[in-house]
Amino acid sequence: MKNVKEQLRAVPDHGVGYGVLRHLDPAARELLAGGAEPRIGFNYLGRHPAPGAGPEADWEVLPEGGAPDPADPAMPVHHVLDINAHTEDGPGGPRLTARWTWAADLLDEADVAALADAFDRALRAIAEHSAQPDAGGWTPSDLPLVSLDQAQLDRLQTKWGGRA
Repeated sequence: MKNVKEQLRAVPDHGVGYGVLRHLDPAARELLAGGAEPRIGFNYLGRHPAPGAGPEADWEVLPEGGAPDPADPAMPVHHVLDINAHTEDGPGGPRLTARWTWAADLLDEADVAALADAFDRALRAIAEHSAQPDAGGWTPSDLPLVSLDQAQLDRLQTKWGGRA
């Protein structure tokens, strides 16, 4: 978890500039053009009130929002597999919803269902781990005023204790 946290924090501007650089900046376009096109797209749409959750729910995420009409098999897809997710705040607490779409001529429904099931199990395991009192801990990006790597931080925590 710490490694993923550091990787995500290291992406400049949360990755917003990648598309601008790849497609609009002539120098960067040439440099980035050799990279492979992603085969899986993941888009997190944010956290919103659940549908009908009171007056603060001005709008809701439509399950089919933004997806091409499945009736046209000739419609090109951006990725072989697309996952669009959002969190809904409901009376029972937040709930993550993910919508999976894929190129049916390239992926079998059973394979996508198995992948979605594995994704669900992995997220549940992460949530269960995160709920443990000893989960978490400092990472280098939490302490920008000192130059320590993760191994040094872990050794300091083992020796002196502190936030896990």
